[in-house]
Amino acid sequence: MFYLIHKGKHMIGVTPHSPFDMHGFGEFFAEKIKGAMKDWSELQVLDVGTGSAANAIYLAGLVGAKGKVYSVDPSREILQNATRIIKEKGLSKRIKLVEAKAESLPLENSSFDAIVTLMSLHHLENLDKAFQEFSRVLKANGMYVLVEWTAKASAFIHHLAADFLSLEQVRMMLEHTGLEVVESEQSDYSFFVKAQKKERK
Repeated sequence: MFYLIHKGKHMIGVTPHSPFDMHGFGEFFAEKIKGAMKDWSELQVLDVGTGSAANAIYLAGLVGAKGKVYSVDPSREILQNATRIIKEKGLSKRIKLVEAKAESLPLENSSFDAIVTLMSLHHLENLDKAFQEFSRVLKANGMYVLVEWTAKASAFIHHLAADFLSLEQVRMMLEHTGLEVVESEQSDYSFFVKAQKKERK
């Protein structure tokens, strides 16, 4: 059991699902993330919502030895567990863990080639602020890649349907923060979005 932080409040939850289970959808989600960029190698990538560290580890494999993954989570207990897992995998030099909220990232402007959120948006307290932060730390023309549950997934995930936004709601919020949706895909239980930071003229 872990103390997760859901919408700013602590809650007890089971060990977070890795990208390769996730109620049977894990491998599909992992492939969507991989296919979102032509080449992940050597990129600076931000993973938002460390959880079990599985997504950070997966991204570290994509970016390779010359890339770097930063993974942020507001839960100190989650990060302590992730530190152990990452050390066991021999990836401590390629993954940097940061204790922070998505709405207030202690990271420099225009410092990442890509940002990834895998089933973490429904935990965030203020999506508008989070998306503003994502836009701030992304490089010009950088990509934000997200995979998120739909309200229907509340049938098998221990969250209220009201915790989940629709694809259209997310699209509108992204557009207001300078992130332009360039690709999206909707299914019954999840949706995928790729959004690009607009280059200032």
